[in-house]
Amino acid sequence: MIGSFLLCILNKSDLKASKKELFYFFLAGLMIFVTDLFLPLAYTKMPVGLVTAIHFTYPTIVCLLGVLLFHEAFFPNTRKLLRCIPRRKRSTWDLRAPLSIRLPRLQAPP
Repeated sequence: MIGSFLLCILNKSDLKASKKELFYFFLAGLMIFVTDLFLPLAYTKMPVGLVTAIHFTYPTIVCLLGVLLFHEAFFPNTRKLLRCIPRRKRSTWDLRAPLSIRLPRLQAPP
């Protein structure tokens, strides 16, 4: 975060934010604070597996709430991402054929 801030200063970027954006920044910071505050408490009160599952699914819940509440695009760059993946040639292997492996013959040392 400090590096991003320094990069903005070095590039002389405009760091002005509207009141609405400042509210969203404050709300995001508050959510991170609440998560950091209550996660250790949850580990003492609930089973570790359940707490970990909830902790790692909350980004998905945030994504879905963003789509529902703020009408954000669910996958905004899907086409760009798919273009980056190289296409594979079709495999010529027949998976129904029996698998035969030829091992090289070992020769005795002279």
